[in-house]
Amino acid sequence: MMNRYNSTFKAKPGKRMATRAPLKCRRPMKRSSKPMKSRGKPRPGSFRDLENTLDALVRKVLHREQKVCFTDGRPGTESDPLEVSHLFGRAMRPTRFDVFPGGNNSLQHRTCNQRHNSNKSIYRNAFIERYGQAAYDELERRAHQRGQTFDYIQLHQMIEQRQAMLK
Repeated sequence: MMNRYNSTFKAKPGKRMATRAPLKCRRPMKRSSKPMKSRGKPRPGSFRDLENTLDALVRKVLHREQKVCFTDGRPGTESDPLEVSHLFGRAMRPTRFDVFPGGNNSLQHRTCNQRHNSNKSIYRNAFIERYGQAAYDELERRAHQRGQTFDYIQLHQMIEQRQAMLK
């Protein structure tokens, strides 16, 4: 029987194996210490550019309307500023750009947001306490809708709506 490296292949009795070169030793991939390349600046007017613009507008609207942390009720400080937190992640497109009370986004301290990322129940319980279980269930249903995406025109409409909220 021919030597094969990194293989458990065995010839069946009575069968003759074709002569092939032995398999080369496989090595695990090495992890690079280099950070991943960024995707760069999006092309103006592209879908990704519109989403980035909308994310920035959501941030501005929330900072204008909310002055305290959603979970602990304290205002932000220089050492622990308020940042946008998502009850359901940004990958959940139907609720990614919510700015209305009882929506997916609110402001939290950086430390509260990091705590929420490792323990989802903190933010969820605060949301249910403030808006009720029915509102949470409706938001969860909206967040997990299959196939719900925004087209180019809808993103433009949301941008105009968020800009009007800032005036």
